[in-house]
Amino acid sequence: KAVIAADVDGDGRAELIVQPDLPGTGGNDLWVMKYDPSRRAWAHLSPMAGHPFGADVNCDLG
Repeated sequence: KAVIAADVDGDGRAELIVQPDLPGTGGNDLWVMKYDPSRRAWAHLSPMAGHPFGADVNCDLG
């Protein structure tokens, strides 16, 4: 649905914040993806345990 790049962990490198196109409140939950240059791969910055699609941020939790 939407993607923005920002340095959210303060390491001087931008991460990708992804808002997935999901129905209901799933569209309010975000993935925060960090690139690991040594592995040449993207990984979740801080996935929530037990979240149905591995979100890093649940915007429904106030």
